[in-house]
Amino acid sequence: MQTLISTHRNLPQSLNNSVFVDRGRQFVDRMKWDLCVTPQGYEIDEYDDDDSTYLMVHRFGRHMGSCRVRPTTSNTMITDHFLQYFPDACDFLRMQKRRIYELTRFCRAQDISVEESKVMLKHLAVLLDGYRDRNRLTGFVAVVFPKVARFLDSIGVRYILLSKSTMDGNPVYMICITHAVKVDDAPTRTASVATLPVRRLCELAA
Repeated sequence: MQTLISTHRNLPQSLNNSVFVDRGRQFVDRMKWDLCVTPQGYEIDEYDDDDSTYLMVHRFGRHMGSCRVRPTTSNTMITDHFLQYFPDACDFLRMQKRRIYELTRFCRAQDISVEESKVMLKHLAVLLDGYRDRNRLTGFVAVVFPKVARFLDSIGVRYILLSKSTMDGNPVYMICITHAVKVDDAPTRTASVATLPVRRLCELAA
């Protein structure tokens, strides 16, 4: 498997086609999200612009897995659509604005095996941590369902639980991923804003 970090306009054509088709299959066809899809089957939104960067794992130009990261100094999905649900996290987001990026659209190709998926996830974790270090970031903020948080726990991703809420009757979390690569002697992964002050949260995220 190969890895790639790229903006939308610089994606090779084969990857540009397959990643957005895979997003349509995952988010619209399988998960039934109410998202726009082009006649070509691409799931593309207003955040797929020059401010976003794609961290991608591929095999000979075929998308295997990816995510989209975006500076929170730009407009983001969280500030435009989700912030009202997470008032407890507002101070953290404000204080860390230049040190955190938004992470969205984590996508896995449907036709890869379980073993291939494990390898892909390891490559993607290395990409995330490397991108964090090169850009001197605290981490990546994301809105996830509890099922996703449990999955992150299972593969050793470390994150801060910033806030909990509900949307359309379903529980959702806002988290800040601080380390994606699994570390065997990692400290406790989650900490809640309900019990920790903002200053302490920022220290944990450093």
